[in-house]
Order: sequence, then C-alpha cells, then structure tokens
Amino acid sequence: MSIFECFDASYGAGFYESIPDGIGGTNILHDGLVAAHAGADGLLDSLGESLAVPNVEGGTDIFKDGKLISHSLPNIFGGTDTYQGTELVSSTIENVMGGVDIFDGDMAMQGFTAPNVFGGEDFLSLGNAVELMSFDDPLAHSAEFCLDPLEF
Repeated sequence: MSIFECFDASYGAGFYESIPDGIGGTNILHDGLVAAHAGADGLLDSLGESLAVPNVEGGTDIFKDGKLISHSLPNIFGGTDTYQGTELVSSTIENVMGGVDIFDGDMAMQGFTAPNVFGGEDFLSLGNAVELMSFDDPLAHSAEFCLDPLEF
C-alpha cells in the first residue's frame, strides 16, 4: 500500500516525497520540509496523530481522536478504495512505474506515485492539467497550470 493512499493533509500544491527515517518510520516531505511522519501504527502531522489499524477486509481503518475517519479495502485493480462513511473518496490503481495512480471519488485523476532513490516514493499532483489539455492550444494556457494540494 502506498503511504499516499492514507496521507490526509493539505500542505500546499505540488510534489511530495517519502523518505525512510532509518528507525522504522517514514518522513513525508513537501518543499524540502518534513510535513508528516508515518510510523508502523499511524501518522503524525500538524493536525495531530492518526492511528492506522489493519481491518478484516484487507484494508486499513484510520482513527483520529478515537473516531473512525476513513476505511479502505482492496479493489479489483490491485489498489485500494478509501471511504469516509459510505462515500468513496479515493481509488488507486497500480501503475507501470511501480507506484499507484490516485483518483478522487468521481474517478478524476489526482496524481500518481513512483518509487524514489531513497527507498520511499514520490507523489506528483496533476492539478488542472486535464482541464488545460482540453483547450485547442494547451500551450497557450500553460501559465494557468497549477498543482492541487494532496487532500483525501
């Protein structure tokens, strides 16, 4: 499972990377700064600590302050579907780079992950690229390109 399948934060647009910290956890960096730390049992970020617990369906339940905030389970594409309550909020599908493609609940692509040289993975948000590519001349609108924050 990709660390970015359960990472819930909005530190800003763009590029995130995960780097193992050498003591069993993983640091998530955004713009060169540690934005969160993931351990074997959850995630610590500026919003507090989340507890990740494997569920009986083969996915992960995420708890914050003792309350279930998301529930994931494997999908038929080899990735995971993540729900908040009964609403599908994200789906992932394995990609050819060894990572996953991340989609929102409406199956609009949010971005993708790929392994990095540190033994972690990188996440790149696609932002409004799909919208810009719908123009007759996408290059004329390239200055309007922006990357969305990673939010689930």
